Amino acid sequence: MKKILSMAMSILRKIHAKGIFMCRNIKTLHNLTPQASNQDIEASALQYVRKLSGIKKPKGTEKETFDTAVEEVARATKKLLDTLAVPKAS
Repeated sequence: MKKILSMAMSILRKIHAKGIFMCRNIKTLHNLTPQASNQDIEASALQYVRKLSGIKKPKGTEKETFDTAVEEVARATKKLLDTLAVPKAS
């Protein structure tokens, strides 16, 4: 058991070192009660763009491109959430 745990931890360290892990700050926004707010959507969009770009705090000319990407992801997310079917209550 100890050997398996050691191997699993080794694999997780390698995966983490390569940056291959799920961003835990992005939460599911569909079917929330109450409905996801614009702030929730924008926060998720920001985390998504940070994860994809590898940039936490853009500087200089990157900032405008970064902010535009966040706005576009937020807009697309809002559109998606607005058009997804809401399950009917039983």
